Amino acid sequence: MRKAYGGRAAAYEKQGDYGRAAADYGMIVFSYAVELDAADPKSDAYADLARDAARAYRTRAACLRTKGDQEAAERDLRRA
Repeated sequence: MRKAYGGRAAAYEKQGDYGRAAADYGMIVFSYAVELDAADPKSDAYADLARDAARAYRTRAACLRTKGDQEAAERDLRRA
């Protein structure tokens, strides 16, 4: 699912449709948030999951910055 949203978001960015790209990146971030909430922080895979989630937040932040939404971009960078 994340690959599908990621690919579509990248295509939207390429077309200059940053609103739709940010929405798709938002779905990716949301899926990581749900998974992190359910995961055991003491497990070995948790650090990898957290690293991937941080990367998703940074990617969405870059898109939001390009879109002109500096406040939301900064919020995502803090979360990352």
